Amino acid sequence: SLTTEIDLDKLKQEIEKDFGVSVDYEDTSSLQTKSLVFFTDEVAQKVITEVNQNVIGQEDFVRKLVLSFRRPYVMDNGNPTKNTMLIMGSKGTGKHFALHEVVNHLFEEQVLKRNGISTLDLGLYTTQEDEKLLLQDLFTALRSEDEVVVFENVEYCYPAYLVMISDLFTKGVLPLKKRYVMNN
Repeated sequence: SLTTEIDLDKLKQEIEKDFGVSVDYEDTSSLQTKSLVFFTDEVAQKVITEVNQNVIGQEDFVRKLVLSFRRPYVMDNGNPTKNTMLIMGSKGTGKHFALHEVVNHLFEEQVLKRNGISTLDLGLYTTQEDEKLLLQDLFTALRSEDEVVVFENVEYCYPAYLVMISDLFTKGVLPLKKRYVMNN
């Protein structure tokens, strides 16, 4: 989770106050989940081997992807976000398939509580007027049951929103500007 329950509730209240819209989400705190195991080197190697059976010819990419998921388990750098990674490559190279395979196997090994991936298409937010929609969709993605959120089409996103998302990755929170309160 990128933020705490309290941070998400505060963000929800600020969105509702600033924009005059209700943000609905399902409270997942009462759902039963698997007990998680420590993400050991043995588990990482097992996941790499299993994923490479379905993702052909991408051994180095799969290894790096799994190790990127493992990084926050072996080093605590004080970053409030659990993990952030940038995956780049041409269309049709199997990035999404490999990511889904890794997440699925990490779930099977009880490293992740969920095996789903939320996707946020940043290509939908190309103008300054899209900020309200972006914040609602971002909140929904972060509040979902999925532990992995993918941001696609970054190159088409309005540049100011990339700064906001970068702040979220590096600081673990996304403070809303007070100008919304004054405008509304």
